[in-house]
Amino acid sequence: MDYLGFTKNFNIRIPLKEEFDYYIDTLSKSAEYSDLKEKLEEWKEYENSLPEGKSPKEDTPKVISYVVAYLKELIGEKVREYAIISSSEFSLMNFVPEDGHYYVSFDTRQGNWTVIRKALEQDLSDWEEYAQNELDMHPILAKSKALRQAILGQVCSTKHYTKILKSFTQSNLDMLDSIGLSDKIVGIKEEEVFLDLGTELDKDTLTKLKKVEWGLPTKGTLCKYTHVENFGKHIVLENHLDIDTLEPTFTRMKDKGGDGNKFYLNFKTLILKEKVDQRDLITRKDKIPFIFCGENYSEQTEYKWIERWAKPLHITNNEDSDYIYYDIGKYGKRFASVHKRLLEVEFGHSSGISVCESLEHTDMYIHDTYLKEIKEYFDIK
Repeated sequence: MDYLGFTKNFNIRIPLKEEFDYYIDTLSKSAEYSDLKEKLEEWKEYENSLPEGKSPKEDTPKVISYVVAYLKELIGEKVREYAIISSSEFSLMNFVPEDGHYYVSFDTRQGNWTVIRKALEQDLSDWEEYAQNELDMHPILAKSKALRQAILGQVCSTKHYTKILKSFTQSNLDMLDSIGLSDKIVGIKEEEVFLDLGTELDKDTLTKLKKVEWGLPTKGTLCKYTHVENFGKHIVLENHLDIDTLEPTFTRMKDKGGDGNKFYLNFKTLILKEKVDQRDLITRKDKIPFIFCGENYSEQTEYKWIERWAKPLHITNNEDSDYIYYDIGKYGKRFASVHKRLLEVEFGHSSGISVCESLEHTDMYIHDTYLKEIKEYFDIK
């Protein structure tokens, strides 16, 4: 399976490829990713639909190239011409959510695609339906926001998209002003407006907003924001609610917790409220897996230092699939057993066994004893 293709198309972080199933299972426990396994099955179907010997890595660029060329011919100069007559005067306003406040935001649904539909003055369907029916794209590719952005980003100039999207937002700002809600605006992006509904949800304002006819495909998002401390870091949680029923739908971390390297650590403890697994601590640096350790997981140590240093040494044959055993030093008088999944390490020697109960302890033992003996064994200065 093309794991990298799937993760790129659906913006999924997989720190360790061999633990792919673990990360998919972990994410799928959240309502935000409730359809992730379904998408994964569709991705596998897409792979199986390709001619023998052909992979998504080869097919997807060709799909992009074909669709970009088709849309460029269809659109011609329409978007550029529409951008010339579009104008807006508002200034951007940075959105900083306060703890315990409810906010509602409105943005243009499928922004760049809506720009194209508006410029063409055609009643085209939404992107997913259009991509499948008119462009003959596989359903899973049509569902990929990343792929849609990659395609449409090559069809028209970014400055034209931006100018037109700002004109759409200007229309929304004018609409909010006309119904007397300008004073509630606390954030303005190029294609999104945020309104503060207070610490006690202002249902009257929300009702008034839901009656607005925006005139363009517009998405309303209702969230309550909470600020928390997690392992010494400040993180803002977005608690999403159904804008019609006001029922909670899912919770996610704003900006993925502010540190993508610790995404699973924060996701597991804040979103799922479960204990930390060693695999939640893995990240990558220069393509090498590292694992967070120390107080508040503020330090890093190389995830596979055992295998990297011990690789030239003799690996003891053993049927235990969970462990790898290494003979260290001359005549096999020392050994290390490494649990491949949990990274639990035991060091055996003539006087007994040294058990490392934590990564910090293991790292210290490695540097003080193990590496010294390795260097002696290979006469490394």
